[in-house]
Amino acid sequence: MNKKDMVMECLSRLGYLPMLDEDGDVCFIFQLKMLYVAIGDMDEQFLTVIYPYVSVIDDDESPASAFIVCNRMTSELRMMKTFVASDLQRVDATVDFYYYDEDSLLQNMEHALTVLGCARRMFARAHNEIMSADSD
Repeated sequence: MNKKDMVMECLSRLGYLPMLDEDGDVCFIFQLKMLYVAIGDMDEQFLTVIYPYVSVIDDDESPASAFIVCNRMTSELRMMKTFVASDLQRVDATVDFYYYDEDSLLQNMEHALTVLGCARRMFARAHNEIMSADSD
């Protein structure tokens, strides 16, 4: 079984309905959001799960506070990286992991989704803390 098929099978076993996007990446709906799995090199047992639009940066808001929150979250949660997208309009999150067989893929994917499932709440909470500290 190739890498893409393994990821599709893994997500199906976890109860999701994976599909392929126009770039050939695996995507699926998770907590009412579309997540992506970047397959990368087919020979390497490494994956990136991408959660775009963890948060939207409002037009009247400076992205500086989002950068601060992303930096804090990335340093505290080493498995997950949060970052302001290049358009400065949104915050995305990713989880990278290696796996060595189908069982470890399943375990790591489950763990990645658990961490990403907390991303929105954690970002909102940390962002609110920074915004309230700035207003004091």
